[in-house]
Amino acid sequence: MSSRQRNTTSCNECKRRKLRCDAQQPRCGFCLRSNTLCEASPRGKRGPKRGHLDALRSRLDQLEEMLQRRLEAEQSQGLSIYLPPELHYAPTFGTQTPDTLSLNLGLPLESLQLQDKVLIDPIVHAELCDKRLQKYLQKITNILRDQLYFDRAHPSFPILHQASYLAWSRSSDKSPIQICLQRIMWIIAILLSTQFRELIEPLYTQLKRDLESVESFEIEHAQSWTLLTVCELMRASYTQAWISAGRMFRMVQGLRYHEIDSPDKSHDSQNDLQHFTRTEEKRRVFWMAYFLDHLFSMRNDWPMTLSEHMICTRLPIPDGDFQANRETPGHFISHAITNPTSQDTSSFNDCIVLVTLCGRGLLRNRHNKISKAYGDTDSDLTEYWRWLKDIFSSNDQITSRIDKLHPLGTFSLILGQVTEVLLCKGVLQTNTQSVLDECYKRISTAAEEIIRLAKELSNLHFSQVSTSF
Repeated sequence: MSSRQRNTTSCNECKRRKLRCDAQQPRCGFCLRSNTLCEASPRGKRGPKRGHLDALRSRLDQLEEMLQRRLEAEQSQGLSIYLPPELHYAPTFGTQTPDTLSLNLGLPLESLQLQDKVLIDPIVHAELCDKRLQKYLQKITNILRDQLYFDRAHPSFPILHQASYLAWSRSSDKSPIQICLQRIMWIIAILLSTQFRELIEPLYTQLKRDLESVESFEIEHAQSWTLLTVCELMRASYTQAWISAGRMFRMVQGLRYHEIDSPDKSHDSQNDLQHFTRTEEKRRVFWMAYFLDHLFSMRNDWPMTLSEHMICTRLPIPDGDFQANRETPGHFISHAITNPTSQDTSSFNDCIVLVTLCGRGLLRNRHNKISKAYGDTDSDLTEYWRWLKDIFSSNDQITSRIDKLHPLGTFSLILGQVTEVLLCKGVLQTNTQSVLDECYKRISTAAEEIIRLAKELSNLHFSQVSTSF
């Protein structure tokens, strides 16, 4: 018997008996002792057959191309294919599996499945279909979050042009600041929904880290900080909201959005659609920052950062005209205040005018206090009261035309009543008895109206209550 080993493969008899084969030639030790024929079957070649990997890659590319073509075709038909009418402002959203989600979006799973002939191996076919299906459903989920934002948050914070956003949001080549804007929109949409709640914290953490590290002078940067302030107010993170608001105020000032329509500023000669939408978005993000600044001032008795006296930017045009790309000139804030009965307005503009009136009154009250501290006791209280009554008159004219069905409608009405309370409060200490009696009457009436309006809100689903509250 030769001592040379044949190889490390066990013979067939040792394999059958589950014995350890010494692989001696011409027969192993066990076969020699048992006088058994010692044969070893050749080991099969490892790895895929020649050309199998190339064929598999080709099939993967083919499947991905088919799914991409299907997705692009459906997206070109608009978002309505994904969202049935009953999804808008639905009172509740139940927990949905991927199957039920696709059914609710009008996409039967059968339409996503490919013929067996695409991949011969059924195991590879099933695994690949599952991965591609999950990727496809993730895209649909992102579309759903976008639509939730525009249905529920946008009416209260109309700072985005929906078609322009959708044009870049589907792209895989988004800039870092565009990704930040999309994430904060999703967080706000989730806060107004019962779905995806587990995504809020990881999205918020990642967003804060990315947003603070991005250096950009694009409109999306200002929009992101503005919506982040809104998000933190909605989450009752007031300290964080104040910090974010400070960044927002300085950003719109640094980008000079307060003088977009200044006659001394050289205006771009382009008249194309993109230039119009970008300019209008700049106006809207500035006025939203102005609006939030005045709300902070009213709530906390703080000095205002964005003064109306330094603004040369027109008010936003009605949102319907903006979304439909109808270019119409907006009014300046002074015109909107001196012509409160103008019909060419919007609920958002009404809110801006109301906080401006309140800001004027609070500033006048503060000046009176400062004058008193300096020893000036000659202020004309009668003239001041007449001035306040003009403010009250403008306030009443604006609140009388407000559309209560708009998400900002009830908020605007409450804002008008809060304005009366705050302005009357400033003259309670120094005035005649007749003026005090009228002030107390106005405060009492305003408080009763606020309570009545607040009770009406309790009948609405939380997603239908303006996020400004």
